[in-house]
Amino acid sequence: MPLWGLSGPPLGEVLGRIADAGYDGLEGPAPEFMATLGWSTAREAQRLPELLAEHGLEYRVMIFTHTPDFSTRWGGIDLAPDATHVSTFDRQLDDALSAGACAVTLHGGADRFGPDEARAFIEHTLTRQEEVGVTIAHETHRMRILYNPFRTAALLEEYPSLRIVADFSHWVCVCERLLDDCAAELALACSRADHIHGRVGFPQGPQVNDPSAPENGPALEAHEAWWAQIVAEHSARGEDVITFDPEYGPPDYMPVLPFTAQPVSDLWSVRSWAVERFSRQLGEPA
Repeated sequence: MPLWGLSGPPLGEVLGRIADAGYDGLEGPAPEFMATLGWSTAREAQRLPELLAEHGLEYRVMIFTHTPDFSTRWGGIDLAPDATHVSTFDRQLDDALSAGACAVTLHGGADRFGPDEARAFIEHTLTRQEEVGVTIAHETHRMRILYNPFRTAALLEEYPSLRIVADFSHWVCVCERLLDDCAAELALACSRADHIHGRVGFPQGPQVNDPSAPENGPALEAHEAWWAQIVAEHSARGEDVITFDPEYGPPDYMPVLPFTAQPVSDLWSVRSWAVERFSRQLGEPA
């Protein structure tokens, strides 16, 4: 379950709610970043390993690389004038590993990176992956290096050890279609996916208003076919565990009503529906 959108109560209460709902783990920022974003107090963030153990939850860290002049959304954790995507990655990785992170979801680099800069960044992350022995999977996210299926496919071909977090809602939005002409790129991406962000996007945005609404049927069907392909790839490799995060977000990801800015759906309910449906498709209890 993502920590995103659940901030407000003390972190221990949030983790308790996640555990009580039957989730196996938390996906969220490195502890220092968690506090910077206001999703916990600094003291709670320092106690993250203890809180996770108390509630029996695994921890998958989400690392957001940035520089002082890149994406003010992620400003605040390291605003040194010489901060780079590499240095902010290293800082958050070390912070998260000290808190017991078992895997990494990486919002890495920038869409404006040229080929050489993208390769240098990816090669650094692959080197760190070997050093620390924890899988570092690059998310297929807008604004980042893997923002479209074509660039991603080229990099996956070049780097056989490069792994991804499959969030194809972003590709649907960036490409402005349900990727029906991208079978080869999607097949390669699915074969390298270690983790699924189970959010349904549509050609005009990264998140439908409610995945259970009938008007969203075509987009839901497309995403579920990709997720099934990822599950099949895991099964073919003899892997019996697949991780799935129902990463629907709060406003502004969640559409809102005009003038009142009230969300059109309940975030917790939408996430629960997504997990229950995915579990049923796997033939397992939710």
